[in-house]
Amino acid sequence: MPGIPNGVAPLYLPLGQRAVAVNGPWQTVLSGNETEVWARQLRNQEPEKDATNAALVTARRIGHGIVVSAHGGMFRDYYRGHYPLLRTFIGALVERMGVEWAIEVEGPARLEMTLRQSGLALLVNLINRGAGEVLSPRCAIIEELPPISNIVLRIPRAVSPAQVYAVPGDTVITWEHDRGQLVVRVPQLDIHAVIVIQE
Repeated sequence: MPGIPNGVAPLYLPLGQRAVAVNGPWQTVLSGNETEVWARQLRNQEPEKDATNAALVTARRIGHGIVVSAHGGMFRDYYRGHYPLLRTFIGALVERMGVEWAIEVEGPARLEMTLRQSGLALLVNLINRGAGEVLSPRCAIIEELPPISNIVLRIPRAVSPAQVYAVPGDTVITWEHDRGQLVVRVPQLDIHAVIVIQE
């Protein structure tokens, strides 16, 4: 099937009552009987009047899983610019997939979280990826790293853990376990902390 005419020009994808600009080229596809169309191309930036039938994001459920396909350079665009509205669009796609997360995190986009297992302990790494002004366009010298406030972790757990603490030890946290969920609150993250959850 031929690509979208003028495929290198910006395209628009719907996000509620807004539109997300993405760079081309994108490929329109024909969806089969078991394939859902999750996003169609907009002619311009108004979802109410600019919708087309050109399918650009599709999904197909296979067994207990799902395959979601964005038929263009969506992640390339996000890598190049970290456009907040595109991040919201990608997040909406992931949420629609219905993934059962091992942990849910409340915090700004500059918060990075990685999970590790050490024996019976779950290690939640929290990393502050934000920065103040970059001093050079060619060499990323960071002069300031503002802290992140009010981080909340929600972790499904049938049984209350034996111990929850942070490394380094001066990182203040509070935690509670109720109705099968562990909630950990981190009032402030400066650079990096590990939340250790022990059986």
